[in-house]
Amino acid sequence: KNTLLEIMKAAVNFYVGQLHGGGGTAAREYLTRRGLSAAVTKQFALGYAPDSWDALTTTFRDKFKAEDIFSAGLSISREKNQGFYDRFRHRIMFPIRDIHGNAVGFTSRLLDEKRAEGKYVNTPETPIYTKSRVLYGLDLAREAIRKQDYAIAVEGNMDVIACHQFEMTNVVAASGTAFTLEHVRLLKRYTNNLMISFDADAAGQTAAKRGIDLALGEGMRVKVVVLPEGCGKDPDDCVRKNIKAWRG
Repeated sequence: KNTLLEIMKAAVNFYVGQLHGGGGTAAREYLTRRGLSAAVTKQFALGYAPDSWDALTTTFRDKFKAEDIFSAGLSISREKNQGFYDRFRHRIMFPIRDIHGNAVGFTSRLLDEKRAEGKYVNTPETPIYTKSRVLYGLDLAREAIRKQDYAIAVEGNMDVIACHQFEMTNVVAASGTAFTLEHVRLLKRYTNNLMISFDADAAGQTAAKRGIDLALGEGMRVKVVVLPEGCGKDPDDCVRKNIKAWRG
């Protein structure tokens, strides 16, 4: 596990370096269009996976075993066992960190949506990453949650980042999976009060209902955040269009 954590730390540094290097222009422009400041980009260690089949695996070749890079979820095995290639290519990289701030996985967003790939691709579960036990942003939010005595659960990574940028730092996300009992119990370490703000589509509403049931089952007090008309489809939109409405 220590080896995998070391690999993940190196991967974060690699992707951050790529974002700010000559090949990261399109990625930097995307983050600028989304309204992210340099400070919050650094705080969440956002990066860029270059448009290459083996940029990371080649860079790491001399320092780490190929099998360990694969075990960390950063590479994919070629057919007929002919080596490995990078899992993430031409993507914005969002490190997923555990409660101690250690990177254990990634969410990634494709920059070229014309490609026949998933818009979002996440690290698979690994010996250091179990989706149901990690909340995106909790390492940065836990003190604010404890101090303010409530947590806000949202759907997406960008929702979390936008809220933190606007100094609402008690916000977390399930990051690519449904809200689970483990997530609820993680939050209960810091507060008994939960506010849920999921997307208004059918999938978001289903996820919200499940989260409410789980939280109530654990004795938490739950409120649902309904975004006012004209304030956007998600918290990321809302904080940028009408910060007063979101804070209200």
